Amino acid sequence: MADTPPDKDELAAYAHLRLFESDFDRAQGQLRAVSSAWSAAVLAATALITIHAAEGDSDQRSQLLYVVQLVLLFGSFGVFAFWYVDQRVYQRLLHSVFAYGLHREFRDRLETRTRAALRREL
Repeated sequence: MADTPPDKDELAAYAHLRLFESDFDRAQGQLRAVSSAWSAAVLAATALITIHAAEGDSDQRSQLLYVVQLVLLFGSFGVFAFWYVDQRVYQRLLHSVFAYGLHREFRDRLETRTRAALRREL
């Protein structure tokens, strides 16, 4: 355990961890925005195909309903892919940086223990 206050390099490394957290958080937000747009596009495509199917004859309607099923299948796969990248990649990276920052707060006995305070709130 270090009894001396951390030097400038240690504080700079600690601040750099906060930048990593911010980058991962921002990337997750952008990924979620893209996933929402993807879902809206799938919903719009489904609505357009359904409206077009209602105007056609029964043969055309059954063919367009298969297309709707394909659109929904690919849409579901896309949302799952976005969720997987969000939770299994970026969330784990964010958690590892947060945990390392928490470790540094206790190891270096930093006066500003922001991560420890956040952990108590969770």
